[in-house]
Amino acid sequence: MIAAAAGALSGMAGERLYAQGADPNAAPNPYKMQENWAQLPEGRKFGAAIKVQVDHSDGKSIWVFDRCGATECTNSTLAPMEKFDCFRTRSARTCSRFRTVSM
Repeated sequence: MIAAAAGALSGMAGERLYAQGADPNAAPNPYKMQENWAQLPEGRKFGAAIKVQVDHSDGKSIWVFDRCGATECTNSTLAPMEKFDCFRTRSARTCSRFRTVSM
């Protein structure tokens, strides 16, 4: 058994093996950058985002866990987690803006 495996490996030694044939980044990007998607409360800004998660209970809301509008939450009175719900206009078919939900 070991001799068969060694023979197979020695037979492949002359060939170069490549993990990928085509450039994986050459495909078109289906995602688009959406500026100002979140409507934050007056005076609030995003801090360093720790996690952004779609709410699994409704599939439409987004939870953002950030560092209280800064790089850390030390001595901050701001909540580190915010929930955003979809805010649609009558003509919109999809959600492009989200507003905070008071909890």
